[in-house]
Formats: sequence, C-alpha cells, structure tokens
Amino acid sequence: MAAEKAKLDEWAEWKIEKVEFVPAPDACPICFSLAGDYDIGDCPVPVDDTHPNCRCSIRPAESET
Repeated sequence: MAAEKAKLDEWAEWKIEKVEFVPAPDACPICFSLAGDYDIGDCPVPVDDTHPNCRCSIRPAESET
C-alpha cells in the first residue's frame, strides 16, 4: 500500500493526470470491477481501497505514455 501511494505521489509530481488500476491475473471480483482508468486523485489504491493481501497494482494510463 505504501509503495502504491508513493507511486501516485511521484506521478503527480511528473504531471501525470490519468492512472490505470490493473487487477492481478487471479484477482477477486472486487478488484476486477475496479479495473480501468482514473484521474490520479480518484484511483483506488490496492490494499487501502480493496482488501488485505491484494496483489493488484496501478500504472500510468496508456494515454499518459
């Protein structure tokens, strides 16, 4: 969770505006429902906004690369 929040802080400094929530390949239904692009301030953070032991991640959205 701390690493994911640190990524968001760093990307915000880089002026990245959109990020993508990426479910793990064997993710639960909750995480699969969160998949997609979000404004950087609105993105769910794995573990913090999902569940303990979540292995999902976030990355800059395709439109940002």
